[in-house]
Amino acid sequence: MKTKPLPIFPAIELKDAPDCSTLLFYGGTKITEWFGNKIYKHQYKPPAYHAAFYIEKGLFLNVGKFKCVQEITAEFLSNRRIDVISYKYIRMDQLEPLKKAAYLDSSKPKLGISLPDYDWKAFLRFGFKWFHQSKKNDFCSENVVQIFGTQKVKVSKYVDYDTAPWDLLDYALENPDQCKVETLWTGGKFK
Repeated sequence: MKTKPLPIFPAIELKDAPDCSTLLFYGGTKITEWFGNKIYKHQYKPPAYHAAFYIEKGLFLNVGKFKCVQEITAEFLSNRRIDVISYKYIRMDQLEPLKKAAYLDSSKPKLGISLPDYDWKAFLRFGFKWFHQSKKNDFCSENVVQIFGTQKVKVSKYVDYDTAPWDLLDYALENPDQCKVETLWTGGKFK
């Protein structure tokens, strides 16, 4: 499949980013980009390498080594690009339960040795279905789908554990009457 450049989306300021939306991060490692385009056949270059649930007021739930609520502005120091997907069909009565689900899903501090929350096998599972999904740990885009799923908000055409970050963009672009994609941050690599 021939890849196309990542589309340019309208800019949005952080103060205008809608609560309970999806963040997509671009500018990962070359190996991640290669996997996204060559193995998983994503049409845009570069593919999103990471996804996160944007909660509110500049805070997002980041599934990395651990699940933690972080300030999005800390991500502005990199050369990355960050897009926001908002969903026009989220009802007002769904916002608070979605926020609560995200806050409650963050890792709990533990004494002693803490095993990571991140499910590295899930990334490989996108292309190699014989890898079984984890019952305990999440992958970034899986977590986004699960949180929205608590209120039955559809954000992917795939089940949670089969959704890669770039699948979230594809779903939004395939449903422009229901989803809106905007660019929150453009780092030096994308200018």
